[in-house]
Amino acid sequence: MVAEIDNLGRKHGFGVCPAMNAKDACERSQYRERGEIEYIEDPWYGPMDIQGCYPLFSEAPSYTEFCGKPIGWDTEYVLRRFMGYDTEKILFLEREHEIGKIAGAEGRRVAWPPKPKK
Repeated sequence: MVAEIDNLGRKHGFGVCPAMNAKDACERSQYRERGEIEYIEDPWYGPMDIQGCYPLFSEAPSYTEFCGKPIGWDTEYVLRRFMGYDTEKILFLEREHEIGKIAGAEGRRVAWPPKPKK
């Protein structure tokens, strides 16, 4: 179907481009070469391909350190700094399962900050 539409576009002079999903985009070499798709080794979630940083500057290359912190990563900081909670109150909330981090996220950060890929 894509080839047929592409041929019609060429024949009749209109622009065409196949609609792509994330897998298709990750497999296009030009996207990776331009930095639009970037391979990272996220300290929590492991290795993966992601959308690269924008905008792209030739003289100031960028890289992504991680996709995002696990759910609940900053909860303790926020409760202490902005709510004035002490350790006892925070531990109580954790025991009651009212706050917490994703199980297994603790300790995944073995090398920080990660070295940028070249």
